[in-house]
Amino acid sequence: TTIVVAAPDQGDDIQAIKAGILEIADILVLNKADLPGVDRAERALCSALELAGTHRTFNDGSGHHREQAIELHDSRPGWRPPLIKTIALSGEGTVELHQSIAAHRQYLVDGKLWDAKNAARLTSMLEKQLREHLYQNWQNRVDQKAYKRALKSVLSYRVSPYQAAIDLLKQPE
Repeated sequence: TTIVVAAPDQGDDIQAIKAGILEIADILVLNKADLPGVDRAERALCSALELAGTHRTFNDGSGHHREQAIELHDSRPGWRPPLIKTIALSGEGTVELHQSIAAHRQYLVDGKLWDAKNAARLTSMLEKQLREHLYQNWQNRVDQKAYKRALKSVLSYRVSPYQAAIDLLKQPE
């Protein structure tokens, strides 16, 4: 469950709206609901949620969002991200937040989306580990002088980053 937290004091009608961050929210939390401007922030967030629609990508557990989107509705009404107002210092709204998290989990299980979401998360984690391991192995074996020459060529626009990478990967060990 991806929870996006906003606050009324973020200004400019919530910068996250412009970044498209709300499209990934399964639950939206408006924290600091006791501050001035909460009504304006709530209206802006509700409007942005309306624009986000129902076709969304989902968090894969690595901080990234998978390219293949899943349709979050079927013959049932579908999941509409709730907007929960909270005040973290007093705990106000945390019961509602917990209930929304449980409801979203149940929605995923009932809609047979839990396994797909979990598979995407685990796949991404494996791919991330492979990338990190392969890069570390390569970095331990690469000739640092050749790397610095390649980087200098890229920075001076004599070679593209793509070509420099190909050349470095062809280097004998």
